[in-house]
Amino acid sequence: MKILIAYFSWTGNTRIIAKEMASVLQQEHYVSVFEITPLKERNYWKWLLLSFIPGSKVQIKNIDIDPSEYNHLILGTPKWTLSCPPFNQFISTLNWKGESSIFMTYGGFDEDRYLRSLQKRLEKFGHKISGTLKIKRSEIEKNKYKDKIRRFLVEQQLTR
Repeated sequence: MKILIAYFSWTGNTRIIAKEMASVLQQEHYVSVFEITPLKERNYWKWLLLSFIPGSKVQIKNIDIDPSEYNHLILGTPKWTLSCPPFNQFISTLNWKGESSIFMTYGGFDEDRYLRSLQKRLEKFGHKISGTLKIKRSEIEKNKYKDKIRRFLVEQQLTR
């Protein structure tokens, strides 16, 4: 199976989870990892302001991947206030009508509603969401996320 893990990470937490997933999956599958990168870097306050605008987008670096080469997409994003602009831009340009999973890192609250909203938006784009995973910043800081990732990947039938 060919799996694409595409994610955006500003603080590095989402990157940690994406790399751990890739490490587990590479034992059984061909895995590509793609980091969504904004064209312009912004400070915390500018990102915060943009995150208050539902569906807001920013320009990202060219996407040089062909999703049709993959059997499954795993999409990762941090949970920001109402929106993650680089991730929004990526999913709006990604031409995919297949099976996907979502993972989200977060530190605050209201993560369930944010994840449900994200899932609905992806389904409108044609994704068939097979599962979601949320990992709290404190779990990453305490290095208590690896078992959660393994269980998620087993539930998704992506690993044994």
